Amino acid sequence: PSIFSIERIVMKKFRMALTTFAALVVSGVTHADTITQTYNVPTEVMAGPVTSIYLSPYPAVSVLLPFDLFDSNLGTLERVEWSYQFNFELSAIVNDGGGGVGGGVGGGFYLGDGRQQGAETISANGSGTGNGTGNSGPFTLDFSLSDGPIVFSDFIFLEAFGSPGGGTSQIEFYNESGDLDARSNVTDATLTLVDGFSTVTYQFTPVPEPSSLALLGITGLLAVSRRRS
Repeated sequence: PSIFSIERIVMKKFRMALTTFAALVVSGVTHADTITQTYNVPTEVMAGPVTSIYLSPYPAVSVLLPFDLFDSNLGTLERVEWSYQFNFELSAIVNDGGGGVGGGVGGGFYLGDGRQQGAETISANGSGTGNGTGNSGPFTLDFSLSDGPIVFSDFIFLEAFGSPGGGTSQIEFYNESGDLDARSNVTDATLTLVDGFSTVTYQFTPVPEPSSLALLGITGLLAVSRRRS
């Protein structure tokens, strides 16, 4: 074969090799990443202890759920998912003669910059009579609040979750409509947030890696080789 035929064969194989390598590079560049963080909620007394009284609402209590902001230098934030769970315990002493105990929480969630995630207005209640055995003595009742993943994808919320260089913020659960009912013969009625968690997950498209620059160079080589062939 002539020297030109050999050159064409070599250039054809060269283009095939470059195309294969470019595909591998693209597969490594165009991917989405996630960052997940979880905050463990500490124990906090929401209301009480009280004796033979009905509080509705009891004094408002804020539970702060801190989180790290997304560092927008890492890429483009596409979606935020948030899940939470609060575990409560209602406790009291039921004395001779019996009595009823009830309690609940209710309120809303707010982002750290004061914008409410209005769909997350929540409430839950627990109630019972006696101590579960028909006798006087300690009474406890457990109940929980949970939801998720709650998805934030609107720009106004994505903006609130990210900042160049990152930083910190918080979600506030403002418990403003809870109640605590300690009927007659009931003492030391207390509503306690025992524990819980708040999990924030960021889904984002990373800033192009150096391999994408190599892709540009490969594309240029392919264009040159086609012209020469």
